Amino acid sequence: VRDLLLQHLPCAASGTSSFKTSHASEMSRVDAGSWAPLLPPPSKHGGDPRITSLDQLMLQARVLSPMLRAKVTAWVCACNGLLQVRAHDTASVEDRADHAHHTSFQTAQELSESGSWDMVRWAGVKSPERAIQKITRSYNGEAWRCLDLCREAIVFTSVPDLAKCVESIGADHDIVCVRVKNRFSPAYDPKTSAGYRDVAFNLRIDNECTRRLGVAQHVCELQLILKGFMELKTDEGHKHYVRFRDLRGE
Repeated sequence: VRDLLLQHLPCAASGTSSFKTSHASEMSRVDAGSWAPLLPPPSKHGGDPRITSLDQLMLQARVLSPMLRAKVTAWVCACNGLLQVRAHDTASVEDRADHAHHTSFQTAQELSESGSWDMVRWAGVKSPERAIQKITRSYNGEAWRCLDLCREAIVFTSVPDLAKCVESIGADHDIVCVRVKNRFSPAYDPKTSAGYRDVAFNLRIDNECTRRLGVAQHVCELQLILKGFMELKTDEGHKHYVRFRDLRGE
């Protein structure tokens, strides 16, 4: 996964076109799984381009969310990925409770054959309550630093499929990847995430549509997760994570 990230990852370069990561500093950043400080591209008119209004950022996230879902759908189709599927509304209370412990995942082909695309459990936009909590606890009140207001996840049964998705993201001309955290790296300390691992991208969708709508600079998050880890993220598992997060003040 690390080698593919280094080979295919496009990175933002001060408003210029993307370039492939090859420098030692970038290799260290990816291998260590650390977040580098992020500054948006400089404004054409000068001044600080960072958006400080959470309301504005939330609105941008809602506009961008269906576009990110469209990208995710294409990557799922191309890379043998899986999407989480929620229990049918007509299911019994017992079945829904059981579903919370035995999460269902389907490929794009399975979703199409069963007509279950409307049952996909998209991550969606982060709630305002959690966004405020995170900005207050972790970002010293600076809303622009919260880069996962618009977020999605793709699940994989194997590392090769996950690595293929890294290649697809790197080959997508609409995508500018500004940061990556490789939690599969041997240098990453799993204690900071209670043993959880994934590859998390912060990326922008930069095309004619997003530029016209004013969201081309909005940074969203995409998590690439192995199925074994995703199966632990049940409702009960998430409660354990929230307690862990609260203890760390995040």
